[in-house]
Amino acid sequence: LQTDWYIDQMKRPAYDSPAVPITWPRLDYCTGTNESVEIVPAVKQLIDGLYKDDPEGAKQLFGDNPYELKNVLKIWVRGAGTKEQNDFLNGLNNMYELPKRYIPTDTLYITVDKEAVSRSGMKINKDSIPDRMVISLKGQNRLIKNDLMMLEMLSQSNWSRPMFIASTVGETNYRPLAKNIIREGLNYRIVPYTTDGEMTIDADKTYDLLMNKFLYGNVAGEGVYLDETVYRMCCTHRRLFAETAAALIAEGKNDKAAKLLAKMEQVLPDRIMTNNYISGAIDIINAYLSIGDKKNALDKTEKTWKNAEQYIDWYSGLKESRRMNEETECLTVCRTNVDLPLFYAKVGQKDKAIKVADKLWNTTTWYLDHFMSQPSNVIAAQQAKFERYYVSTLYGLAQSMVDVDEDWADKHAAVFNDYYQRVQFALYPQVQTMINEQ
Repeated sequence: LQTDWYIDQMKRPAYDSPAVPITWPRLDYCTGTNESVEIVPAVKQLIDGLYKDDPEGAKQLFGDNPYELKNVLKIWVRGAGTKEQNDFLNGLNNMYELPKRYIPTDTLYITVDKEAVSRSGMKINKDSIPDRMVISLKGQNRLIKNDLMMLEMLSQSNWSRPMFIASTVGETNYRPLAKNIIREGLNYRIVPYTTDGEMTIDADKTYDLLMNKFLYGNVAGEGVYLDETVYRMCCTHRRLFAETAAALIAEGKNDKAAKLLAKMEQVLPDRIMTNNYISGAIDIINAYLSIGDKKNALDKTEKTWKNAEQYIDWYSGLKESRRMNEETECLTVCRTNVDLPLFYAKVGQKDKAIKVADKLWNTTTWYLDHFMSQPSNVIAAQQAKFERYYVSTLYGLAQSMVDVDEDWADKHAAVFNDYYQRVQFALYPQVQTMINEQ
């Protein structure tokens, strides 16, 4: 929806599909118009002041809710308000040197038709439908044309037609609505309530899609080659199985979760899938453990560790210079498998848990020792790398081992704290100076 010609097509019916609800005339979205609209939340204070000082006059000018999405798009973005509204905006813009078109708030609202939402078939969060949908734009500087078109469709649809976003697109494609989506299968459905940044899933609907609606073709067939693109989509589906199983378990529906995992093993078996974090292996193991299926949990844990250990052994066998070049890849393997020791312990294999934890720890600290041998200014410049790879792995291992072997956890936590303190000294040398003086 970033180009005028594509918006033109969407405004026309196609086969059995009616046109999307975009009411803007073409002049408001043609090339060069409303390509990018700035968000100026400071103007909200001026509008709020107007409603406080002259509530009747303000209501006559902008209505009961000036931040209603329809009002903002029509009056402030398109400049299609009444003469009185346009005169007020022009005066405001000239007085404060504001852009010609902008969004005067970082929080937009849509009055919700509760009956329409009830009829829509969407999952209702906590059995309640809000009076208003809240769309937060906090932290954003501007909206581009496709953002505006999404908001326009949402303001006009009245929940009579579901709006979905493909789960395979990046969040930048639906920034204004990132907190108003719920997962249904491979799509994110826009909902009127706020999901508080957590990816909520309609577990029952997704279960039905995975079990009864999706077609998996012959990907599990003997001798079928899965190229990189097809395999990536298989990983996407496997992660969806794991996510849905976890949601069902959280709702107390262990029987359905067990059936779903059995379906996964049938259509996307280990024979064609590598067990690692990319294919959802950690979440799958967690699901098996949650429903008490230790046999399958152990099988998946063994396969996941075998894959991880092969990578670690290969990296460790390289010459030092080459091994350092593969630092990020090797540390990613370690970081994404910190839960495996705990999984081994939960299926009664404590000795294997300690062995796995030792190998992950020693591999990570080999790289960390090289990291720490650099000058302080170089270490300080790589704080994000330290937090992402070393802190998450070593701290995660220590935490994971608390319930496995408390002595191991305490000993390694002390080592981790020593590393962490040394990095803090590199980041904040004045702290080291103060300690030395004391």
